[in-house]
Amino acid sequence: MSRMPVALSDGDVQAMLDFLYLAGEVEGPEAFTEPVLRAFRALIRSDRGGVCNVFAGLDPRSDPERRTVLDFASIDCDWCVDVDLFWDDAWDEACRQFVERNEIVPPHPRFMLRPVRQSDVVTYREQRRNELWWHVARHFGDDGVILWLPAPDEGVLRRISFGSQKRGGVTERDVRILELLTPQIGQMYRRAARRRAVSEPTRNGLTPREYEVIHLVGEGKTNQEIARVLWLSPHTVRKHLENVYEKLEVTNRTAALAALFGAPERRSNGATTNGDGTH
Repeated sequence: MSRMPVALSDGDVQAMLDFLYLAGEVEGPEAFTEPVLRAFRALIRSDRGGVCNVFAGLDPRSDPERRTVLDFASIDCDWCVDVDLFWDDAWDEACRQFVERNEIVPPHPRFMLRPVRQSDVVTYREQRRNELWWHVARHFGDDGVILWLPAPDEGVLRRISFGSQKRGGVTERDVRILELLTPQIGQMYRRAARRRAVSEPTRNGLTPREYEVIHLVGEGKTNQEIARVLWLSPHTVRKHLENVYEKLEVTNRTAALAALFGAPERRSNGATTNGDGTH
């Protein structure tokens, strides 16, 4: 359903900026460290906590318009916050039995990359007649918001969900904040995947952040573009590049890329570029 965007308070905006600042400081293999997760939780105030599940091993024969979580070979938990229930084995059987026809917010294209409240999809009466809700979901509350995040480069699909004890307990404010943060959350996971993909021996003594910067240089991005991607200032990007040059014993971007990857930096149009965007 369509809705008018709600106005966020100055405090909400500041809390979002604080969250993004903490996320931008992460240099390890995970997108959501404990401080980042707590800052995220402080933004979404539903009363039953939240969880991020990761689905992998998609059956290539599955129809995207009819896809369910059963089309994935494995499910894992990326993070969990303020959830006081442990998954019951009986719920697995209920999912296998009812999820194909009863999943309220399934992993279909129309639900990707946007937060969806269960109460916006089904009525109160429909929810009470939903067998999957009755056997499983009701234990986590009467309402919730689901955000499906595809990560094709990683071969996984993530589902972030926050629950509420009552219908309407997930507010328009919560949904609006998730809407605004969806692109940034996807970027957080892509950056973490890039950091995990690089083993220490191939970093040539570079820190994870320095490697991120030079990797983006290799994609043809200018300092200003890198600053936007990593939520840094252009001055900080320049400082990271200076450190890279010193560690690799080179004096410019092209030489640094050659030292790391064996090829000069190229933009998508095939032209080399300097840090300020000039050629």
